[in-house]
Amino acid sequence: MAKKAFLSLMILIFSAQVTTDVYAISENSALAPIINNSNNSNAFNILFEINQTNIENITRQLADYGERRINKVNNSHAAAYIKNIMSQTGLAASLEEFSFEAQTKGKRWNATGINVVGVKKGGILKDQIVLITAHYDSIGGPGADDNAAGVAAMLEVARILQNNSFNRTVYFIAFSGEEDGFIGSRAWISQHKDLTENIVAVINVDYIAGKNLNIGYLPQYGWLKDIFNKSAEDLKIPVSVGVGSPGGGSDHVPFWENHIPAVEITHFGNEIYSHTPEDTIDKLDFSAVRDATRILVTSIYFLASTGDGTPPSVNITYPEKKSNTCAFNLIYNISDSSSTIELFLDNASLGYIKSGQRFTFTKGDHTIKVSATDVIGNTASDSTTFRCTENDTSRIKNSSSYIPTDIIESPWKKGDNKTVNYNTNIVRFKYNNIFNKTTIFLNGIGIGHIEPEHLFILNRGIHMFEVYNEGDDGSINSDSVTFDVDLSRNIPSLDNPTLKEKNEKESLLTIFAVLMFFTMFIIFKKLKK
Repeated sequence: MAKKAFLSLMILIFSAQVTTDVYAISENSALAPIINNSNNSNAFNILFEINQTNIENITRQLADYGERRINKVNNSHAAAYIKNIMSQTGLAASLEEFSFEAQTKGKRWNATGINVVGVKKGGILKDQIVLITAHYDSIGGPGADDNAAGVAAMLEVARILQNNSFNRTVYFIAFSGEEDGFIGSRAWISQHKDLTENIVAVINVDYIAGKNLNIGYLPQYGWLKDIFNKSAEDLKIPVSVGVGSPGGGSDHVPFWENHIPAVEITHFGNEIYSHTPEDTIDKLDFSAVRDATRILVTSIYFLASTGDGTPPSVNITYPEKKSNTCAFNLIYNISDSSSTIELFLDNASLGYIKSGQRFTFTKGDHTIKVSATDVIGNTASDSTTFRCTENDTSRIKNSSSYIPTDIIESPWKKGDNKTVNYNTNIVRFKYNNIFNKTTIFLNGIGIGHIEPEHLFILNRGIHMFEVYNEGDDGSINSDSVTFDVDLSRNIPSLDNPTLKEKNEKESLLTIFAVLMFFTMFIIFKKLKK
C-alpha cells in the first residue's frame, strides 16, 4: 500500500508540472478516407491537418526525461505527461497500474508499472474497438526514436481526430514495459479479458523516425495490412510490407499471441543507436514521423468510421458436425471471396489454410474452426467437432525406410534431443522443400502441405513438427523437432528500489556507526589524558 501511495503521489506532483500549451498552428495535411467509395480509395474528401511541430515538441519532452525504464521515476513523469496530453485532446484518459514479477540477482519480487489509456467512445458500433498503441518506456538511453516519436505520432492522431465522431470506439494506449518483454501490453490484455472479443484491430507504432517504413503483419490479418498499405498508396508514401516482426517484435506481439488482429508500423535504419544514449532527437527524421502519422490517421479514420457491422457468412460443409472420421479434405464456403481466412485446430491457429486441404487425425475428439474477416474488420466463423476412432499409422506410406535428414530449420534444434524453449506461442515453421511432395504433421495430426516459413499461433505446452518429403523415386526424407511453448518464462531483471533503499539505509547506518566509534575513541583518548 505504501508503494502505491508513493507512486500515486509522484504522479500527482508531476502532473501539476506538465506544460499544457503544446499545440501550434497545423502545417501538414492528409486526406481522410471515405468509406466504401466506388474508386476503392482510403484517402478522399476530408482534409486532416497534421502538425509536425506538435510531434517534435512531444518527442523532445519525452526524450528530455531520459531513460524511462518501467521501474524508474522518469517512467512516472512520462506517464503523467502523456495522460495530460490525452486529456487535452478530449479523450477519457486514465493511468492503469499493473503488477508483474521481476528479479534482482536471481531473487524475485513484485513490481508495479503504469499504462496510459485514452478512450474515444463510438456510436452505433461502440462495442467494436480499434486500438492504436505505442510504448513510452525506453532502455539504455532517452529513446527518441524508440519510442518517443511513436508516442508523439499516436497523440497527434488523437489531436487531429478529436472533433470527429466515430461508430467504433477508439482506444489510445501508451504501454510501459515493452523493452522488458511486452510486460505492459500483456498485462493490459490480462486485465481486460472482457474487451478482447470486441477488439477489431490493433495498430502498434514503434520506431518510426526514419525512412523505409514497414507494415508488419500475419497473413490471417492481411485485411488490416491492406488498409494501411492502401492509405500509404493513396498518400504516395512508400512503404514495404513483411510477414512477422522485424527486430524481435513489439507490443503487437501479445495481441497476436491472443489471436487479436494487429499490425506494426516501424522503419528500418538507425538500429546502431537503439537502446543506447545515442538515441537522441537530433538523429530523427521528423518528415518520416509526419508521413507515418498521415498513414495512421487516414487508416484509423477508415476503420473507426464504418457503419457496416455485417460480417461474411462461413459454412464448413465437411467434415460434418459430430461425425466419426480420421482423414478428410476440409471443405468450407465463405460468402465474401475477398475475406481473409484463419483456421483453428483444437484452439491453436494454423493461419490461412485453403479449402480442400487434406487432414489426418489422431484418435480422440477434435475441433476445427474457420474464421473469415472482411475488408473492414467484420469477422464471423463456423466450427465443427468430430471424433477420430483410431490413430492413423500410415503417415505418407506404409514404410519404415524413412531417410533421416536435416530438413527443418525452425523451430531451432538444440543438440541431439532437438528441443527448444519459446517464450511466445508465435512459431515460424521453416523447412527445406527439397522434393515434389511434402506433408507436415503437427502433434501427430497431418495438415497436408504447408509453405515454408509458415507462422502458427499455438497453445502452451510441448509440440512436435514432423516433415515428410517424398521424391520421384518413392524415397521419403523425414525430420522432426520438439519444442516447448511457455509464455511465463520472461521475468525481467530490474533494480529493486525497495532493496536499494534498504541498502542505502544500511550503508548510512554503517557510516554512522563508524563515525560514532571514532568519536567515542577520540573522547576516550582525551579523557585518558
